[in-house]
Amino acid sequence: MSRTADEIAQYLADNAIGTQATDLFVGSLPATPGDAIAVLESGGLPPEGSFCAATASLFERPRIQIIVRWSDYETARNKIEAIFKLLEKVSHTSLGTTRYLRIAAVQSPMFIGRDGTDRFLLSCNFQITKELSAA
Repeated sequence: MSRTADEIAQYLADNAIGTQATDLFVGSLPATPGDAIAVLESGGLPPEGSFCAATASLFERPRIQIIVRWSDYETARNKIEAIFKLLEKVSHTSLGTTRYLRIAAVQSPMFIGRDGTDRFLLSCNFQITKELSAA
């Protein structure tokens, strides 16, 4: 099964936001490199199905969180804004083998603090509606 975070990370890489396993990571934000982006799965909404109890769910509704950590605020802000604008455009689009009906920001990008080495952290969360991932 295709994981949502993997498909989103690949989409970001395909659009020159970052390079996977270099400065773009899925599932964690490693201590190095200092300048990095994480795509994290988070709680979403229940799947949507048909009105018939015997029919399986038709759509998944996961959420993801994107965290940008950068040594300077301006670059961190530019990165998270570019991600925000890119993902907000996704509508009825296939990412990998999965059809995404909508990716919608839950809030505007926001500064969430600094890490232990004083790097800037900015984040944005996205609600996703997509067809069931291929098995």
